[in-house]
Amino acid sequence: MKKITAMLLVLVMVLSLCACGEKDVTGTVSPQEEQPDVEFQLGVTTGGKYESKFLGIGCSLDDSWSFASQEELAQMIGATAEMFDNEEYAEQMENTDMFYDMAAAADDGLVNINIIIQNMGLLYGMALSEEKYIELAQEDLEEQLSSAGFTLEGSEAGTVTFAGQERSGLHISSTYQGISYYCQQIYIKQGNYMSIVTLASFYEDITGSMLDYFYAVS
Repeated sequence: MKKITAMLLVLVMVLSLCACGEKDVTGTVSPQEEQPDVEFQLGVTTGGKYESKFLGIGCSLDDSWSFASQEELAQMIGATAEMFDNEEYAEQMENTDMFYDMAAAADDGLVNINIIIQNMGLLYGMALSEEKYIELAQEDLEEQLSSAGFTLEGSEAGTVTFAGQERSGLHISSTYQGISYYCQQIYIKQGNYMSIVTLASFYEDITGSMLDYFYAVS
């Protein structure tokens, strides 16, 4: 089960990191939609709370949840890259400028929350909106999930009420070795950075109720 949990924590990265790679994204954002540079700040986890002023969100969890330490977060990229049978995906994962800002798990890893932030750089940071990012990610979704041992059952893009705001999101249903797996992703763009919040659960879909763990931070 530990291997399944580790794979779960990295899925969101693989779903999106190839989206920018070799695809034409020019003209996807008009000049008035371009965002100015935003000073990046890491989120802070203390006790049962995670807060990020940069993203404007916080997350409060009870004692049944455990947060990953900063050392564990730093090791997740390399460790989970080895779990994909597609060498290209694994290499891109290790070379992409992204990192975990938070990860937490409950019920022996069957329920997970993680937040990944990707620095898309000046070009893609200007060109990609949250909606376009999701659109590109969905193009390779089935193949990428398959490389991690998952079978895609369905995916649906739309808006999600998250921490008091309407955000772009992607809901994914899949199976792993016959076990149902669900995840709700929420996308937050700040300047050239794209943050992806993933709420995930095995067996039954409780991602909707997990949205209540989050609140706005000014």
